Amino acid sequence: MALHLSGQPLGDGSTTEEKLRTLLTLGCQLEDLDVNQYLDLSRHKDEIELVKDFAAMQSLPTGGYVVVGAGVVSHKFGQLNVGRGRAIR
Repeated sequence: MALHLSGQPLGDGSTTEEKLRTLLTLGCQLEDLDVNQYLDLSRHKDEIELVKDFAAMQSLPTGGYVVVGAGVVSHKFGQLNVGRGRAIR
């Protein structure tokens, strides 16, 4: 079972801003938390990495979180490039 620092699973289905802030406050990657500051989905390698991250979280009994576009340490927002010159910030 994936556990965060308090010994409880992270995967609870919550997608609120408060939950995002909590995840970023952890300041590290865990079995049930993967944080990517930047992904460029026009690059096949980044697409594959994101799919692998999703599959890993789905395989956990309580699920997990994949956070894209936010810095773990600095809490600054990063960038997700969705192709064709568009970016989500």
